[in-house]
Amino acid sequence: MDGNRRYARQNKLKQVAGHEASYFSLMSMLIYCYGLGIKYMTAYAFSIDNFMCRPKEVQSIMDLMTEKFELLCRKDILLNDKLLASTVNNSGLLLMICVAYTSTNEIIHAVEKCCEEKWVENDGGIISLADIEKRMYMEIALDPDIVTRIFRWKLTE
Repeated sequence: MDGNRRYARQNKLKQVAGHEASYFSLMSMLIYCYGLGIKYMTAYAFSIDNFMCRPKEVQSIMDLMTEKFELLCRKDILLNDKLLASTVNNSGLLLMICVAYTSTNEIIHAVEKCCEEKWVENDGGIISLADIEKRMYMEIALDPDIVTRIFRWKLTE
């Protein structure tokens, strides 16, 4: 989820409005992916690097995320009861939302874990791609078939 500030600036809106628009884009993409039968969707919602933004902006983003998560979980909303009932045996789509992530940190963590384990095993073995993949935070998810950014699509191998 990228370009929220740019979207707000181009449309002469407050920055938080760009983040709110991003939420609705995510919901639209979720419905679209579900309709296509896509099994896994990952939204990278807030990078560790985003904590370098102005504190007021960071707080407004955190407040917005809290509000949206709480809204999805409220039991007093009829829609949520219907949603829960209709998805109790869901095998259609798994949505993963990554917050406070960075790919550099994830790769370093995986390599460090591999090195520590090889050191303890004292086998002098070579670290393979499979070793690293097993130690990635998102090891449960399959490799992506498509990676999207705002208005940009790139097919992966």
